[in-house]
Amino acid sequence: MRGGMGGPDAYDLPDVPYVMYYDEAISLHGAYWHDGFGYRHSHGCVNMTVTDSHWLYDWTTGFYADTWVYVYSSRDYIKSMPPAA
Repeated sequence: MRGGMGGPDAYDLPDVPYVMYYDEAISLHGAYWHDGFGYRHSHGCVNMTVTDSHWLYDWTTGFYADTWVYVYSSRDYIKSMPPAA
């Protein structure tokens, strides 16, 4: 998974697990590179623990093509992390 190339917020993350696209380039997926779940920490995707994303990925296997998932977003993807302890 990669994006923002040439910009200050460019990223290139290999082998992102359990990716489920829902809005062209936006997806639900496991995130092995941080543990700040519950805070904005993405360029738009829904980051989950690898365990949770694995469960969801397996749970959705076999769904019909006409199944819809609605993910509501403010489209404001500013990163905000909890203060360092």
